[in-house]
Amino acid sequence: MRVLFFWKAKYLGDSGGMEKVLTDFANHIMNWKGQAGIAFYDCNFDNECPFFPLNDQVKLFNMASYLKKSNKAILTFPEKIVREIIRPFNIQKAKGWQYRCEVRKLRFPIESIIKKFMPDIIISMEPKASAVLFDVERIGLSTKLPPVITMFHFSFEYVMDQYQYNNKVDALKKSAYVQVLLQEEEKKIKKLVPEQTHLITISNTVPQYENQADLLVDKLRYKIVNVARLDPRQKRQDI
Repeated sequence: MRVLFFWKAKYLGDSGGMEKVLTDFANHIMNWKGQAGIAFYDCNFDNECPFFPLNDQVKLFNMASYLKKSNKAILTFPEKIVREIIRPFNIQKAKGWQYRCEVRKLRFPIESIIKKFMPDIIISMEPKASAVLFDVERIGLSTKLPPVITMFHFSFEYVMDQYQYNNKVDALKKSAYVQVLLQEEEKKIKKLVPEQTHLITISNTVPQYENQADLLVDKLRYKIVNVARLDPRQKRQDI
């Protein structure tokens, strides 16, 4: 089976959780004698390698490089001017304008990647990425879009924010399958999109270690080796 992972975000050189999940997933597909490809959007052409060890047989497709070769920008200067004119009056409409411009530009890279890799299935790393795929299909693809599996790697409320809300809801309806992290999030999607019956809960796995700190022992000195901050909507691992 040929599996294409799709993520409209930076991938090369980054060490975040999504990059780790994406890399591990692609490596497992290769271990199962399948073929894996990763489509992403990364304007930083200096970082040509993923941060985490990736099977060298995994195909990498940078959508930004497709636009660069065809001398196209994801957002032209006049399009940026229009966005900034709209922004003071309605930030959601400004984001919507930018999204529509990006979708039109991404049609060529997505179409080229599908034709080149010929995936049997596409695994989208988030609903926002799935929305891009289905909106590109709507404006016209010369090749058929394979079945799309949409994954939730963050909380339902965080992912389904106001930004391109209707596009993401439509993507959930059209997805061949939807994966969430918690059972309670399944219920939320069923309520939002009752016609989507192909739902599955796959939680994140946490490795268990034999040696663990005894938190009940009194010490004169404590060492904090990792600090994270929680905000009202989502964890911020970069702070």
